Amino acid sequence: MLLTGFMIYSNVYAQYADDTLQLHEVEISGSREKLFSAGGKITEIDSVTKMNYITSTLSELLSENSTAFIKTYGSGGIATIAFRGTEARHTSVLWNGFNINSPTLGLCDLALVPVNFSDKTTIIHGIASSLYGTSAIGGIIDLQNIPDFFSGVKLNYTGSIGSFSSTDHVVKVDAGIKNFLSATHFFYEQSKNDFPFINFYDQEQKQQHANLNNIGVMQNFYYRFNNSTVISSGIWY
Repeated sequence: MLLTGFMIYSNVYAQYADDTLQLHEVEISGSREKLFSAGGKITEIDSVTKMNYITSTLSELLSENSTAFIKTYGSGGIATIAFRGTEARHTSVLWNGFNINSPTLGLCDLALVPVNFSDKTTIIHGIASSLYGTSAIGGIIDLQNIPDFFSGVKLNYTGSIGSFSSTDHVVKVDAGIKNFLSATHFFYEQSKNDFPFINFYDQEQKQQHANLNNIGVMQNFYYRFNNSTVISSGIWY
């Protein structure tokens, strides 16, 4: 008997399809202040409140809109801050991340810091030495300039007149093109401080030789490479 057999082979091939999906990058960011200041309190002065103090100094803004204690000696005098019973040298004042406390005294005179020189003002209550060093035992005052890119020129002027021949002038000039921005801030405060008082002879007399002239200029330049990379340079005089 002759047996004849056969086998059938079946090969199955997986089909290849170009179904690769290009995923966009995901950026995850966090606030260092919130991560390293556990248990602390963070207060941000809103823009509406700052506009009401646009011709004032930082000492006036914080004394009326924060729980920090501001020790001031009036117009033309020094103004310092104290958090939670600490000294003025235990509070760091930062401008765009740079500590502007006096290197010799260890503190910052808030009467010399105009409100309009910063776009964002944040107060960090409590210990922040893990972020900013031992001078931040009491707290942090963080001043930041935030660029607003546009094409064209913007000019803003604000002035005020007060008692004892006091005047305040604030000028801001922004000029930019597509990826470049120039921001100029100017502040001028002047006062004769000729207030009346009663002298030792029970006579009314006006204060003399107490004139005040405070002038400040800030210039910032910003260049944007893309939506997430911006380089900046600035000077504050």
